[in-house]
Amino acid sequence: MDISQNGVMLIKAFEGFRRTAYKDSGGVWTIGWGQTGYINGKKIQEGLLIICEEAEDFLRMQFLARGGKLDAKAKNYGVTLTQNQYDVFLSRMYNFGVNHSLHDELLSLLKNNAPESEIKKSILKGTKDKDGNELRGLVIRRNAEYILWSTGKNSQDTIDRYNAKIKTCGGISPVDLTEISEIDFMNLVAVAIVTYLVLTGLSKI
Repeated sequence: MDISQNGVMLIKAFEGFRRTAYKDSGGVWTIGWGQTGYINGKKIQEGLLIICEEAEDFLRMQFLARGGKLDAKAKNYGVTLTQNQYDVFLSRMYNFGVNHSLHDELLSLLKNNAPESEIKKSILKGTKDKDGNELRGLVIRRNAEYILWSTGKNSQDTIDRYNAKIKTCGGISPVDLTEISEIDFMNLVAVAIVTYLVLTGLSKI
């Protein structure tokens, strides 16, 4: 399964695009569409500057890498995800990282056919920063994820956020892997290497 346009819209709506590296609420250096670690072979740190096309290409690769991790996790739990569930899991993996315990909690609830109230309670978790302070932006994001999960559609607030965010970096859909822009050959090689490391569990992105 691949991420849908609804999933792309959800992630972009809440990540936003930044050309220069900055520290997120957890103190992690971040750039582009919420990317951390490395991007196209370059360590994300103070002073790093990228162009929109780099961020778009790397985002596509991240969806593939994280999607592979999600497929494996769901298979281990014996769970078959719907499209909207898949999209929400990828949003949460993008926000929390691929190995966060909340992913396992939610997959376990699905495996055991937990009531909707328990599913909702789990999805709405993950709203605090490293110091335990609840962040309004994360509260809104968790609610947006539950709306997509339960209805298969994004809320109007998510759509409005998305339309505002793509003004800073074109609304090219990362779903269409045939639309990769013409960045230089070395960057493409770097993207492939980083993606391979993520899929094999040898790198933390």
